[in-house]
Amino acid sequence: MYFCDGIIGGENEGPIDPSPINMGIIIGGFDPLMVDLAIAELMNFDFKRIPQIKNIFNLKNRKISNHQPNDLKIFSNNTNWNEKKISEVLNSIKFNPSSGWKNYIEKKN
Repeated sequence: MYFCDGIIGGENEGPIDPSPINMGIIIGGFDPLMVDLAIAELMNFDFKRIPQIKNIFNLKNRKISNHQPNDLKIFSNNTNWNEKKISEVLNSIKFNPSSGWKNYIEKKN
């Protein structure tokens, strides 16, 4: 089981000098790649522009995950969110990336 403490997230120049964002969530899952994908989605980042996530989905010989990005679903204590995609229940919190990633990893809406 993999967990991410998202109670307070960090944007801008994190992890060294982040600006805090109150998110109030904890993310968990059995697949570390899908947990990372969920975090990127919540931050409104395009996972296809994050090499560490995108490239793992494309591995052929050493699969880390048995899932694909479209498989991502929410299971929550809020039953209205269960079995839905993040985009169906939340307006993504628009995190500002660090200056080295600015205007590169944000989703194009």
